[in-house]
Parts: sequence; C-alpha cells; structure tokens
Amino acid sequence: MKNVFLARRIVRLIEGAKINVTTEAASHSAIAALLAAQGMDVRSEVRLSAKSRVDLMVETIAIEVKTGHRRADILRQIKRYSEIDEVSEVILATAIAFPKSIKELGGKKLHIASLSRGWL
Repeated sequence: MKNVFLARRIVRLIEGAKINVTTEAASHSAIAALLAAQGMDVRSEVRLSAKSRVDLMVETIAIEVKTGHRRADILRQIKRYSEIDEVSEVILATAIAFPKSIKELGGKKLHIASLSRGWL
C-alpha cells in the first residue's frame, strides 16, 4: 500500500511542475531532478530484463517518460514493465493524450502523469 501513496505523490509532483517536453531526454532529466530534490532515491535507465529498460525507478515504481510515439507502442512497452516481479506500480509520464480508463496492467496499478498539466 505504501507504494500506491508514493506513486500518487510522484504523479502530483510531476503534474505540478513545468516539465520541459521539447525532448524525452529533457523531460527525463527534469523529472529525475524534481524527484531527487524531494529526497527520493531516483535511478535512471534501469535494466529490468534483457528486453526492458525503464527510464526511472523510485523504489519499486517504474516511471516511463514519453513525449511522443504511438499509444499502442507505449502500451506494449509499459505492459512489459508490469510483468516484471520487481515492479510494483507503473507511472507513465506523458505529453500525449492517453486514456485514463486503463488503470491496471499485468495486475499492477498504472498511473498516468500529464507532462502538460504544470503549464496550465
């Protein structure tokens, strides 16, 4: 249950910040710095399996950053993360519209964080 609250906190922090969305690398760096400034132990480019490397990890929460790409490709990628035992929750931090109706993947909670919300 602790990770659900932490994941929600991370989503609130991301959505409350003005994240640079010009490139995924810029967004990735900005989110990592934001979370580290809050005292979180943020790991970047974490290898989860031979086929999967997630952008960021905080404890057992996988955070994938996407500023573009097709939704089907993103969904396939984050579904792979959800199938890994070491991952308890998945956060998709995205600048594109993504259906919030998808709340779970592979038995893991999916959280959507809008990278645009902080600019509103």
